[in-house]
Amino acid sequence: MNVQVYWSHSFLPDLVRRDGLVFDFGVNDGGFSRLIAPKCRAVVGFEPDPAWHGRHDLPDNVRVVPKAVAARAGSISFHVNQGLCSSMHYAEPTARDVQVDAVTLESALAIEPEGRIDLLKMDIEGEEVDVLLQAPPQLFSRIVQMTVEFHDFLDPGRVPDIRAAIARLQGLGFTTFCFSFRSYGDTLFVNRNLIALSPWQRIWLVARFKYLRGLARLLSRLLPR
Repeated sequence: MNVQVYWSHSFLPDLVRRDGLVFDFGVNDGGFSRLIAPKCRAVVGFEPDPAWHGRHDLPDNVRVVPKAVAARAGSISFHVNQGLCSSMHYAEPTARDVQVDAVTLESALAIEPEGRIDLLKMDIEGEEVDVLLQAPPQLFSRIVQMTVEFHDFLDPGRVPDIRAAIARLQGLGFTTFCFSFRSYGDTLFVNRNLIALSPWQRIWLVARFKYLRGLARLLSRLLPR
C-alpha cells in the first residue's frame, strides 16, 4: 500500500475510488484539490480566505464553498495574514481582520449526504481540534480516511487537546499514523470499520513512509550536492 503526500498531508491514494468522494477543508490555492480531482468523482472544498475568491483554476469536478469549517456555525472573525496562512486563531501583527461565514462539519458533509467519503483533508489553521472534539460521532462513520494538519508547531499549548482529539477518533474506530517527527502536523486517520489494515501493513506504512522517508530527507541535507 502506497502513501502519497501533499505538503503536510499524507494519505492512501489506493483507497480513493474513481467514483469516490473527497472533501478538502482549507483549499488555499487549490493544489490538493487539483492533485486529487483526477482520482475521484467529486471534490467538495471549503475556503473562507477572501484572497482566493474567484482565483482558483480547478477541474470541473471540484466545487469550492467560500465558507470556513468550524466547531460552531455563524459569522466569525478571520485573520487574513501575509506570511502565515489566514486563520481564525493565528494573527500576524499586520493581519487584516474580516468576517466570514462558518459552517459545522455536519453541515459541510450534508452537501453530499449519502455514501462513503474516501478522503477528507483538514487544514483549517487551528480549528481542527475543536471540530474533531465536538462533531457528532456518527459523522465519522462513513469517512474512510482523514489527513489532518494539527498546528501544535504554532501553538504547543494545544498538544493535550490534540491528543484528546486523537484519542476520540481512535475510540470511534480510527487507526492513527503520525508521519511527522516533532509535531502532529502530518497525521493520518484510517477507519478500521471500513478498511481492514493488517498489522504488517500498519508496520510497513510507518517504517517506510515515516522513518525511511525521514532518513532520506536527513541524508539529502547532509550529503554534498
